[in-house]
Amino acid sequence: MEEDAHDLTWLPKDWQIGLMQSGLWLNMWITTRTGDRWYQMTDFSSAPDSPKGYVGPPFTSDGKTAVWTEMIDGNVLVRTFGIWKLYAADFMVRGGTPRFVNKRDITPSGASWVEVGNFAPDNKHILLSTDLGLPEPVNAEGQDQWSLDIYSGALQRLTNTPT
Repeated sequence: MEEDAHDLTWLPKDWQIGLMQSGLWLNMWITTRTGDRWYQMTDFSSAPDSPKGYVGPPFTSDGKTAVWTEMIDGNVLVRTFGIWKLYAADFMVRGGTPRFVNKRDITPSGASWVEVGNFAPDNKHILLSTDLGLPEPVNAEGQDQWSLDIYSGALQRLTNTPT
């Protein structure tokens, strides 16, 4: 749990939580502040030779939307970091149980590696590191920073690292 590293004031006091920020062979969980109730938010089934996992999730400042990157193919012999997809979902509490609903794939076209950063103050743009625009996606050196509008899909390249 990384509660001390995150400002969680956007959640109701009973749901201020700590989240593990990333990893392979693990799922996202949420807990009450007291730690007496735990809820599994994702189900990344994976075998030891084909890891699944996630990076993230940052939440919008109002706590209504989360974005994370999910490993869908862990074969690092084919692609340096495997293949990852970027997802957004709405965070809701129904009947006292937190959950992600309306999960949607917002992966930029042509990206195989996407690492999610944080939201801009407008709650619609997210910072990404990705292999977009690299001549050879197998070699992921020289990734750049991008801004993605999670609603329109509009991308803006923020850096241009020589390859």
